[in-house]
Amino acid sequence: MKPMKIILLEDDPIIYWDLSVQLTRLNYQLLEEYLPLDEYLDKSPARDEDIIITNLKLDDDWIDKDCIDQLNSLNLKVVILTGLSDQRYHDLAELKVPYTLLFKPYTHLQIKRSLQSLRPTG
Repeated sequence: MKPMKIILLEDDPIIYWDLSVQLTRLNYQLLEEYLPLDEYLDKSPARDEDIIITNLKLDDDWIDKDCIDQLNSLNLKVVILTGLSDQRYHDLAELKVPYTLLFKPYTHLQIKRSLQSLRPTG
């Protein structure tokens, strides 16, 4: 099976680096992009990724209803990375695509399980 392709949208360079190393070790193909979520969503529709990993909050902007609507229209799997464990992510209930939350600080096993939960079952 060929590696799944991942877009990683993270504004903290240390977390970005750590996740990119761990994703490579897990045999995922990281597509090199470092955009804020809204810029990523506005780019051309020719997409090749299988999964998006994005921070719940990038550069002081929260994932809002518009971002959720756009993510739904892309029909991609989403891993939402967050250091929050409260109700600030209640809008995610409207996310219709397969998604999982990955809480910081995360472990290698948590990353692996989050991504495995989004893999095709067939």
